Amino acid sequence: HDALHAQLERRLANAQRNLGFPPRFVAHVGQANFVEAGSELGRFLLNSTLGVAGLFDPATEAGLGKYDADLGMMFARWHVPPGPYLVLPVLGPSNPRDAVGDLLGMAMNPLLYTGTTVAPVGVLFAINTRAQADDQIRNARASALDYYVFVRDARGATRAPHTQAARARPSGASSRRPYTRGATGNPRAPTTRGATACPGSFRGRPSQRL
Repeated sequence: HDALHAQLERRLANAQRNLGFPPRFVAHVGQANFVEAGSELGRFLLNSTLGVAGLFDPATEAGLGKYDADLGMMFARWHVPPGPYLVLPVLGPSNPRDAVGDLLGMAMNPLLYTGTTVAPVGVLFAINTRAQADDQIRNARASALDYYVFVRDARGATRAPHTQAARARPSGASSRRPYTRGATGNPRAPTTRGATACPGSFRGRPSQRL
């Protein structure tokens, strides 16, 4: 039962990441990270076809690396200031720069252009992401003196290296190295947001961003 449950979680996480391709691709192109963009394009095409709409991940077996990115990182590369720390409905912990990126990312949701009802799929992804991060959240709530402060500080600590790296990388220079990801497959872990995640963002977790 546990093995089957883990397999289901993994398949849903694969599909979620696959559907998050458009803003990820745009973010890499916007930073002139063409190697990463090409790898992500190849992954999307392969996983969407042979991987049965992204449920499986033949692209990894084919040697195509994962390079997570988002529009907030692209804006950071463009030296857009983050603005103040915010906790927003649906989006969770964020800031004005990343919130705008999230909203633009929602508009790139492929399901919006296929006639598919987005909300149930987004809720399913959010529940799955929350389940994957349940132990992290439970431990954080048990150990943190002030959970709000913990989330805010964790967000800054995990987000800052990625936005700083985006700003520091010369235009057109490739990192040639996939980002280190948390349980959610994104450089914004740890996860603390529940099933209120936005279906268009395909994240289901707080953006630990700076």
